[in-house]
Amino acid sequence: NSSENSAYTKDFGFNTTFIFQGLFQSQQAPFAIMYKRYKSDSKALRLGVDVTYFANNNKVDPDVANVNFSDNSNGYIDLTIGVEQQRNLGGKWIWYYGGDLVPKYSFGKTINYINNEKDRTSKSSGYGLGAKPFIGIRYNIAPRLYLSAEASAQLTYLIQKAFQETHSPEETLQDLTTNSLTFDINAASG
Repeated sequence: NSSENSAYTKDFGFNTTFIFQGLFQSQQAPFAIMYKRYKSDSKALRLGVDVTYFANNNKVDPDVANVNFSDNSNGYIDLTIGVEQQRNLGGKWIWYYGGDLVPKYSFGKTINYINNEKDRTSKSSGYGLGAKPFIGIRYNIAPRLYLSAEASAQLTYLIQKAFQETHSPEETLQDLTTNSLTFDINAASG
């Protein structure tokens, strides 16, 4: 950390991606917040959360006959727990790196209607754990304000459960549990 920031022991920030995606009329964007507590001038503990929720209700006037539509909702919650090391590049520029553990939870539900009658319901949920090394750069605008961009890779193990049923007649079509291991690379954002 530069000497102008050494008196501060905590950071609280948010990811601005949801603002920029809103400008381009994206229908969903994550909201992420991050809290950092400095253990020294160059080392911080990180705690954060990413939350996304999306709902789409296509219901129409119930008096209209023979209409097909669906109700959808899904989302996820990712926690972030990690350590960050920082190195001053000179002036107001700092680069940083480290690693996070990322516990995850996701959920989803879709109800399909045919001729205004509930036809099929699909539900899903998942939980898992990710390991995420990261590297970033930041620019200190003022002693208590900075902008940063962070790139990362993430290896994640997930357990997902899916359940699907019809309503007339009442029948379970699918009841699955799957395990997966994924690897993602995330371009710099912040």
